[in-house]
Amino acid sequence: MKRILLCLSSLVLAMFSCTEDKAKSQEEKPVLRPRQAEVVDFDSKVQAWNMANKAARYVELADLYADEVVYYGSLFTHEKCMNNKRIFFQNHPDFYQRLIGEVKLDTLSSDEMKCTFLKRAFLDGVTSDYPSYLVFTRFNNQWLITSESDYITDENLR
Repeated sequence: MKRILLCLSSLVLAMFSCTEDKAKSQEEKPVLRPRQAEVVDFDSKVQAWNMANKAARYVELADLYADEVVYYGSLFTHEKCMNNKRIFFQNHPDFYQRLIGEVKLDTLSSDEMKCTFLKRAFLDGVTSDYPSYLVFTRFNNQWLITSESDYITDENLR
C-alpha cells in the first residue's frame, strides 16, 4: 500500500511539474503578432529626390541615400556618391530635370522597392528624356536609395 501511495504521489508531482514547466515556457515565448501594413508614399520620396536634384541641395540629397549606392552602374560609398553629385552640379550649373508622368512601383522584396519614371533633363543646352529608376531599401524602418540609374546608361554599360 505504501508503495502504491508513493508511486501515485510521485506521479502527481511529476504531472504538476510538467504542467508548470509548460506554462513557464509559454510565458517566456514572445508573442508573435502579424506585421502591420506599412504605407509608404514612394511617389513623395521620388519627388523629394527630384526637387533636391533640381536645386542642387546636397543636405537634402544626403539624407535620401544609404551608406552604399549603386550609382549609374558603379558601387559608391555615400560620401563618394554625394561628392560625385556635387561635382556634377558645379560643372553643370544650368542642369535642370523634371519628372514626366507617373512613378511606377515594382516590389523587389519586402524591404526593396523599385520606382521607375521618365526624367526629362536639360543639360548643356540639350533636353533629353531618360527612363530612370531609384531603388529604395528599408533600413531600420527608414527607406533609403540604394540604386540610382537610367535604362540608357544600363544598356550602354553592357
